[in-house]
Amino acid sequence: MKLDTVVIGTDFSAPSVAAARWTAQHFAPGAELVLVHVVTVPEPPRFLRGRFPAPDALVATARAGADARLRELARSLGTGRTRVEVRTGHAAEQLAEAAQAHRADVIVVGRHGRRPGLWNRLGSTAESLVRAATTPVLLVTGVRDVRPRRILVALDDSDAADVAADAAHALAKLFGASVVALHVIGSAIMSHLLAAPGGSVARDPVDDGPAHDELRREGGRWIESHFGAEPEGVVSEVAFGEAGEEILAAAEREAIELVVIGSHGSAPVRRFLVGSVASEVLHRATCPVLVVVPPVDDLEE
Repeated sequence: MKLDTVVIGTDFSAPSVAAARWTAQHFAPGAELVLVHVVTVPEPPRFLRGRFPAPDALVATARAGADARLRELARSLGTGRTRVEVRTGHAAEQLAEAAQAHRADVIVVGRHGRRPGLWNRLGSTAESLVRAATTPVLLVTGVRDVRPRRILVALDDSDAADVAADAAHALAKLFGASVVALHVIGSAIMSHLLAAPGGSVARDPVDDGPAHDELRREGGRWIESHFGAEPEGVVSEVAFGEAGEEILAAAEREAIELVVIGSHGSAPVRRFLVGSVASEVLHRATCPVLVVVPPVDDLEE
């Protein structure tokens, strides 16, 4: 994974500005940054249209103001490799298109929490961006004034696992960070393994018993296989339970500063469904979350 070009979506709110500054200073300090603001003009009800200026006039005024604010933000970041771009339309679609146009390595957005704003509800802009984009998406929240030093990568049994592992490994090298690689064995799978007649897993209903130890060893070997011949600095962990809950718990327990998680399927599929695990982590994580997707060629295979 490279960090040569980064698209940063901003609505000029405090969280989005903080995301831009953290990206410039700590996440991708040597990258070319493309600051993008998307102008969306609301459609007034018909009985109020006479009170509104013409749409073209509204867009022109909004674009001019946004351009000036983007340039001011670019100057405040203190990096010479910065472009600004104002687009018009649906925010998620325009950010995804900007990333493709600039061949960006990552799209960065900030999260608002409970306050109203462009990124307030993941179901509107940020989650739509994860659905639409073929570029990795970094949702920034709870950042500290340092580069990520502890990375958690969640690996499931899908094509996205190798991509997530590669991204986490590359970022760990870039930042000098350590990696916790986590696989969660779901409660339903564990129940079937314990109940299966003639199964190879020892039957022990007590949590953390021999059955869990056996599966941890097997899972640890499987996790290590995703990191090839260079597993240094990577600690494998196998947990049992619900994936979203266990990922969030591990992030808190391990003082994680960046979570890397894979998204499944091609962009058309993701338009209709963002995996429940990825969605839960995006909603509830208290640190930045990077969502990566398999390359198109891998998906076609």
